[in-house]
Amino acid sequence: MNNNHHQNFLKTHQPPRITPSPSTLNIRPSQQLPTLSYPAQNWDTIIDIIRWRAIHQPYQTAFSILNNEGNIKESITFYELNEQAKQIGSYLVEKKHCGNRALLMYPSSIEFITALLGCFYANVTAVPIYPPKFNKSSPRLDAIIEDATPSACLCPENIIQKIHQKKELFPKLMDTHLVATDTELPPSQDHLLKLPYASELAFLQYTSGSTSTPKGVMVSHHNLMANAKQIQLNHNFTANDIAVYWLPNFHDFGLICGIIESIFTGYKTILFNPSTFIQRPLLWLEAMSTFKGSISGAPNFAYDLCLKKAKESDLSHIDLSEWRVAFNGAEPIQVETLKNFSKTFANNGFRASTFSPGYGLAESTLMVSGGYKVEEKDHLYKAPQNQITNAHEIQYPLANCGKVFADTNVKIVNPKTKIPCKPYEVGEIWIKSDSVAIGYWQNNTATITTFHAYTKDKEGPFLRSGDLGFLDPKQYLFITGRQKDLLIINGRNIYPQDIEITLLKHIPQLTQCIAVSIHINNIDQIVIVGELKRSEIKHLNPGPLFENMGHLIQEEFALSPYDMVLIKPLSLPKTSSGKVQRQACAQDYLNGQLSTITQSKDLIQSNDSPKETLTDIESLTLKICQDKLSAPHLSIHDQFSQFGGNSIQAIQIQAEIQETFGITISFETLFQAPSFKALASQINQQQLEEIAALASS
Repeated sequence: MNNNHHQNFLKTHQPPRITPSPSTLNIRPSQQLPTLSYPAQNWDTIIDIIRWRAIHQPYQTAFSILNNEGNIKESITFYELNEQAKQIGSYLVEKKHCGNRALLMYPSSIEFITALLGCFYANVTAVPIYPPKFNKSSPRLDAIIEDATPSACLCPENIIQKIHQKKELFPKLMDTHLVATDTELPPSQDHLLKLPYASELAFLQYTSGSTSTPKGVMVSHHNLMANAKQIQLNHNFTANDIAVYWLPNFHDFGLICGIIESIFTGYKTILFNPSTFIQRPLLWLEAMSTFKGSISGAPNFAYDLCLKKAKESDLSHIDLSEWRVAFNGAEPIQVETLKNFSKTFANNGFRASTFSPGYGLAESTLMVSGGYKVEEKDHLYKAPQNQITNAHEIQYPLANCGKVFADTNVKIVNPKTKIPCKPYEVGEIWIKSDSVAIGYWQNNTATITTFHAYTKDKEGPFLRSGDLGFLDPKQYLFITGRQKDLLIINGRNIYPQDIEITLLKHIPQLTQCIAVSIHINNIDQIVIVGELKRSEIKHLNPGPLFENMGHLIQEEFALSPYDMVLIKPLSLPKTSSGKVQRQACAQDYLNGQLSTITQSKDLIQSNDSPKETLTDIESLTLKICQDKLSAPHLSIHDQFSQFGGNSIQAIQIQAEIQETFGITISFETLFQAPSFKALASQINQQQLEEIAALASS
């Protein structure tokens, strides 16, 4: 127990003697609270800051949660946040979890935030994860539990009930102490609290590694404070700002920007559910308008979704003039998206200079670069292409990912020679700063390889990002390529090996397959290329085979392949040592140079004729599904799951059907409908039933 730290804090700061109640005081926080963004004292951890804010800013709202309509359904002040966190923390200490790990399994909610801080108060290492689907087991969850060996799992009561109902699917989860933090816990016993040292672990971020071998990034309290401070300084955040986020809690982007930065700087943050954003993308912008948000951000695909919705929506009620920092990161940034969003929402007060593209990774807590104020033209890379050396396979134009943070040493290094590169020379991005995490949990080999890199001149240690890019003379960072094998789709990191292992395990017609990423129409898409067994070519029936492949990928990874290609045996591009060349395969696909036998896109096109007469409901249903699946050649007899429709697309289709027909269909109806024709029939039936119900009433 860090007793000295605890006692020194209590000597300096006495807590309030009464429980603040804003509802009974009817006083605006700004009338009695200091407007300082960061305490002058040099605090070591987020717990130091939340305790300070609970005393000096007790009445200020820390977080508010929106419902699906965009209205505030619950809020919590800094004082209330601190009190609830202490209650959870003392309970964890009393139950002997101090020094262990605890899973945090929550949707976007205030409960997640109090549980996270409760873990900090108990010196318990938090492990944020998303609640699994409860209709099947979760290999990734099992692997994380086996790696992290948590003693507890903190979650809402309704999730614990689901775990018990499906306990045969989650035996490893059942071995932990399941704690419902939204139920009555014993009062806080402050003398039990174990305030952490800065050097101790805050949480494990499982965003690295494949499903079978996940890697937990060890983020310390010192890492957390260092990155939060740099984000604040580089973007001039103050307590007067208001942030709006819909990013998931378990993702490093949502966790650091949406929660930690809010507590660090002391501004109010509005949160809502990611699924609500997918259903209604413009609700994000409406919330920025309603609550006069000045800070927000998301991966590139989110801005694209808003652009698509904007084409068919009335935008006159949206005012984005208060928005001054719009993060864009977590996946490749598209210059066209920056330009189109700025142009489309210019009349709503959005300025091109609001965009703050950045670069980061969980291994560096979150952000490495970002935070500049420029006009639209300066988001583009303007130097002549021949000024960039070693720049093959670069997609132009390149988005400027901002200036490297002041306390961060970034070197572009030749990964083979370990010699630092000159400005404009492409190499691997190496990082050294107080934000760089300790390493990977219980994985010394990977930690040494990734976190302990040295240049040829023995300068180091550096974190090897695995990403390619270059710096200009002013230390602005440009990303030219991504990690060698990693697929980044809609902000999610997908390891191709996981997809390949799953397909080869369940599809006996294949001898080998690879998953590659291609860039089409400003969108990153996944293509599956599989070598067909020689014995299968003569009697090939591609329709059912593609259906099985698409269904597997959708079920296991919630992904929809852009295309699936069957090629001749022994025709995958490989090195002389027999290693598959993913980038070469992707390029061969784009150039039409694969030894193709058949592909799913051709099959879809051939199924499109002859035309048949459709009812109005069938035509509208088919059009909705074609648009949301980005598959204009779907026929009325095709099936949602056949084309690997994922949960994001399902939510979008569900929302569009509700808007078009005025009824709500369940996910089960969409996934289980044998065809879009059957789905249209179900929609028609529900409409008739609602009409009959209205008539009878």
